[in-house]
Amino acid sequence: MQGAGKPRYAVLPSSKPRILPARRFIEFIVLVWLVSILCFLNISREGWVRCTRILPQIVYDPPDLSAGNSTLGFGIILAVSSNKTEETAWRQDGLVAAANRTGLDITIPPQPVFANADLRQLTDGKEGDFGLPQVGHAQAWLGHVHVLKNFLASSLSTALLLEDDADWDVSIRSQTTLLAQALSQPITPSSPSTLSPPQLSLPPSPLAWDVLWLGHCGDSHLSAPFTRPYADPSTLPAPLLRGLYHENLPNGTRLLHPSAAPVCSFAYAVTRAGAAQLLALSPPFSAAKPDPHPAEATAPAWDLQLSGACAQGRVRCVTVNPELMHHHRMGGRGFSAIGEANGEERVSEHDYTWNVGWSARCNVGRWGDGMKRCLPGEEDP
Repeated sequence: MQGAGKPRYAVLPSSKPRILPARRFIEFIVLVWLVSILCFLNISREGWVRCTRILPQIVYDPPDLSAGNSTLGFGIILAVSSNKTEETAWRQDGLVAAANRTGLDITIPPQPVFANADLRQLTDGKEGDFGLPQVGHAQAWLGHVHVLKNFLASSLSTALLLEDDADWDVSIRSQTTLLAQALSQPITPSSPSTLSPPQLSLPPSPLAWDVLWLGHCGDSHLSAPFTRPYADPSTLPAPLLRGLYHENLPNGTRLLHPSAAPVCSFAYAVTRAGAAQLLALSPPFSAAKPDPHPAEATAPAWDLQLSGACAQGRVRCVTVNPELMHHHRMGGRGFSAIGEANGEERVSEHDYTWNVGWSARCNVGRWGDGMKRCLPGEEDP
């Protein structure tokens, strides 16, 4: 795993694919053409499912793409994960297994025991419009802050933060390659242009960001001042997507757009400037010298605090829609560590992950025709 010093990997959005030698390129095109013809001729449902597994691996997973490396083109992948217990081990163990299944390097910084005084800064602070964080939300908030500080203690330029129940497609490295290419291209203005926040105007090219939201529960693109659609054949068809604002997304397409009000912080990338700004907007936990005018929690959860910073234009935020990552629910286990800490007792009846076509967690040890879908049923929350 990458340590301090100059990053080994190129970072988004500057990642560029290496040009294949002419002979390999011709062979690649011929192979894609042959497989496409076979898929077209085999129009049975079983044949279509098999082709959807094979084609993305051939077409969208060429070798030597820096945005498709073991850290997905970022300086490092950091997991926000509490120290393992018998009850929570499935989260971290599943994260590691999914990383091994897809060839990712993920660092899991140990979490400290948070001081009661720090927790009380959140649970007993000034109540915002949506209430105060409960204990579970406060612990998660402090966990994110700790990992952001861990990132800033390095010399790396970017980091991708994952919550420890995050899940992703087995073709994630191909997906982030497409994402990097989309980030580097010009943006199309939306019409009509409803600027939100008001100070946003036409963006530079490539699209600049401080927070890149890859994993969320939904974010509206309907009033975005501009969008950048890009093709991604691994995207689930619209009728299978769950969550907020997915009903108007075209099939086989993802959108990049300025974040309006994303919910859930399953996965987000930060620059150094973005991480520093997020910490500045959070209470100064365990500060050696108390700040006479400290920042306060203005939301009942970390994701809403982050979302508010994006909506107010205090950090430059870009959303990938539909998301590339979502949290996984394991059969027989609680819905979330936050909920369990807050006293919730809901348990999932089976394994599933929203909006991920071929779940890495569900396909550990499974390949090719042996892979399975891991989608929620109609009644699953």
